[in-house]
Amino acid sequence: MGAMILVRAAAAKSISIAAAKMPNDNKRRVTGMGRNILKIALNVAILAILAGTVLLSPAMAASDIDIQRLVQEAPDFSLYEKAQGIVWLKDHHYTLLADGSMETDISWVVLVRDTIDPSWQDWSLPAPEGGSVEIMKAEVYDPASALLIKTAEVSSQEVEGRSLYHVHFPARDEVIWVLSYRVRSPRKLGVDGYVRTGLTLPLWEQFITVDVPAGSSFSWLASENDEPVLQKQAGRDRYLWHIVNRPIWRGTSLLSSFEPFIAFSMQQGEDAYYRLFQSMEGVTVPDAPASVVSIAKNANHMKAGNEIIQYVKNQPSFPDFVADNLLRTVIPEKGAWSDWEKTIILARWLPLAGWQVNLKWVTAADIAKDTPVTRGFLLKPILEASIPGSGTFYFDIRQGLSLGNTPPSLWGSRICGIVDRKLTSDVIQGGGAADHRLSLRWNLNLDESGYLSGHASFLLRNGWAGLFFGGKTPDISTAASILSNSTGLQFDSGQGEIKKLKYGYEIIFPVKVFGAITGASGKQMLVKLPTFTPRCLKELVTVRSPFSVQFPFAVEMEYDLRIPDTMSVLALPGTSGKDMGKVKYYENLTYKKKKHTVNGSARVVVSVDRFDGSLASALSESLRRFADFNTKTLPLRAK
Repeated sequence: MGAMILVRAAAAKSISIAAAKMPNDNKRRVTGMGRNILKIALNVAILAILAGTVLLSPAMAASDIDIQRLVQEAPDFSLYEKAQGIVWLKDHHYTLLADGSMETDISWVVLVRDTIDPSWQDWSLPAPEGGSVEIMKAEVYDPASALLIKTAEVSSQEVEGRSLYHVHFPARDEVIWVLSYRVRSPRKLGVDGYVRTGLTLPLWEQFITVDVPAGSSFSWLASENDEPVLQKQAGRDRYLWHIVNRPIWRGTSLLSSFEPFIAFSMQQGEDAYYRLFQSMEGVTVPDAPASVVSIAKNANHMKAGNEIIQYVKNQPSFPDFVADNLLRTVIPEKGAWSDWEKTIILARWLPLAGWQVNLKWVTAADIAKDTPVTRGFLLKPILEASIPGSGTFYFDIRQGLSLGNTPPSLWGSRICGIVDRKLTSDVIQGGGAADHRLSLRWNLNLDESGYLSGHASFLLRNGWAGLFFGGKTPDISTAASILSNSTGLQFDSGQGEIKKLKYGYEIIFPVKVFGAITGASGKQMLVKLPTFTPRCLKELVTVRSPFSVQFPFAVEMEYDLRIPDTMSVLALPGTSGKDMGKVKYYENLTYKKKKHTVNGSARVVVSVDRFDGSLASALSESLRRFADFNTKTLPLRAK
């Protein structure tokens, strides 16, 4: 995911257009099991069609959303049993108007359960500076009848002369949410955008449509090889992406560019990004208050800087539904500040305490001469800081670690910024494979009925802790959910334990699972041990090279298994290891007959973060071997 980045210019080549015919919108509705069978058949048919063709559809206006068609044809929870919701439709349409403004129409149709994560219920729609937002639909429908139930709650407030709309949807089992709105961005003199194509809900269908004047310069960049169709019309070029049946994006990828996205713009290149950085970093910030000026005079530069940071972090923030990237041309002296605004304020105030600070931006991918220029490409601002008597480190406004060390959540991040009037790019380095270890130790007892019980102990060090938990301190419930997804077992957060360590976390869960097949006589047993293959490792097996990972790493799994005294191991499965230079794989299994224990381990050690050609093949082979270790079985026989 997100490893292969493609860039295409509009003039590079013409793109042929293929059209696929959708099923008839007027199909008769059926109910109950018959309706589900029809929907499954329709879904399979649509996917079969889309495998060989590209569906073309005109950009959708809010009033054009056909709820009845979606109810008939989009999948329900019979196909996504464990999902909290399904995004039936996500539609973006970007247009350059005659006065140079950019108009963006956005529509969402989401089928939800009452268990939907609360973050989906609240939508923040800030108006661009000098622009506007018009909400055209915010409604709740019944999925059985496609009839309107109620309208969502819509409120607005003025924030320094800009309108901020808040839409709240009720969570009821089951309902359809429909949200359509139009954003007008003045003085753009072009079209640009950054659309996230991976969601925390399964996505059935997504359209991204961009209309630009015919013959205009246009560049795009997609993290997952999604290519647009170019449709030439009178006086304009239309670029259309159509994405179907995208699974849940869980945000735990090892790849350096892991957030699925499509970015596009009529501007491209480093010079244009230089101008964008200048405008964003040149916003007006409030003068440091007397209390901050006093703090800055402390001879202990680290302590002074830490107190200034805490002062800024403790200032009022916007509600959670307001995006972190809100950035005003003039940041007010009082009132709520966004995380981006707080970071820029710190870039101006920390030098008062003797700090040297450069403002840098974490980017979705490398910035090159053909990279489309859009603000969404900048994921967040961070600070590159140095203090007299100490080295250089990076600071993130949301990090929970002490100052002086770069948080592991930033390791492997691509960053860009202006230094000495030049645009500079870099990747944040941090530690080797030994520093970034993900370990799982199974301490298990096997009983004569075939049950395995004991404990699973996870150790997540440095980069792995940041990868799974985003730099935040997890609670046991969050840890249970994430680690359950990685192992296929359901851990009980009510019985788990989490320990904060200097380099990460140790997380322990009790385990009881049926893990053996017993023979008919009860005298033989074939033991299948629990598995551990995180999704982020499976992803690296399928991605095409060249690609980069966030950090060098090691992943290891260990078994300590005690078998019943009444049984013995017939034979151990074969083991092997392979040293492929920068990528190494180790495994072993031993049987201690007198102690009635079987001990085993598998480990992958990767000492580089960039993979091309043979290195990518070596990594793929090692990870396959690691996954195969989970398929080994132990044959036991009664004594």
